[in-house]
Amino acid sequence: MPYGFTYIHSVAEINDEYIKNWLVVGPFFPCNIDFDFLDKSKTGGERLLSNVAVDAGTPIIATATQTSLDETQKEIYLTVTEYTAKENSIDFIDAVGNAQNSIAYAFCVLKSEKPRVVDLSFGFDGIISVWLNGRQLYRNDTRKSMTFDSDLVKRVNLNSGENYCLVKIGRPTGSIDTLFQRQVYETLINAPWGFALRVIPANQASIISGKITNRTGDAVSRANVKLEQKGIEKLRTETDVHGNYQFVLYPATGTY
Repeated sequence: MPYGFTYIHSVAEINDEYIKNWLVVGPFFPCNIDFDFLDKSKTGGERLLSNVAVDAGTPIIATATQTSLDETQKEIYLTVTEYTAKENSIDFIDAVGNAQNSIAYAFCVLKSEKPRVVDLSFGFDGIISVWLNGRQLYRNDTRKSMTFDSDLVKRVNLNSGENYCLVKIGRPTGSIDTLFQRQVYETLINAPWGFALRVIPANQASIISGKITNRTGDAVSRANVKLEQKGIEKLRTETDVHGNYQFVLYPATGTY
């Protein structure tokens, strides 16, 4: 792969900045974080395509439905394209369209001049799976709202040379069988869809996490949680459907 392409990132040069330049492909239907939509493009699917050089213009042949409402799966042909985030997060609605109940993929290359150990810090809207060099590092099928640095994969080994990163984000919309579900559905179809990821030094981030419950001990979902330092709000997030929240602090200095 020729160097200079925007989705090839020198770990030494990007420091701890969020990665803005990726290759993207999607949408694929339906939203299933465990279904390998890439299995027909090359033998090995997600495992292989997270361990080889993918280029802009690469054709992807997937097994999927045409829309989120279809039930019959067919061969779907899509092409990998370059995408640059307008801010610090990848917006799949902007990159591949406002698709409901769907999946999209992003690829990038992390280039290291020597073997090193790092942490991967990220946040996401939807559900997620993260692969590096053919190995799944992280999976979360609980829908979350974006908070920068809400999740951390510790002590990730980077090889000398190119390291291939694949991020898979699902946008679940659910059912509309009842009024309550319709209200949830209407919220989800307008929800953002994407992620933000950065590489940080290993073992230098701190995690603050917890669970919000009501007086009867039941989990409270979508509760607003703020993290303050000396009375100044530093981060904000929402609890997931199980009432859990988490902040990843880097650099972590002082008292919160």
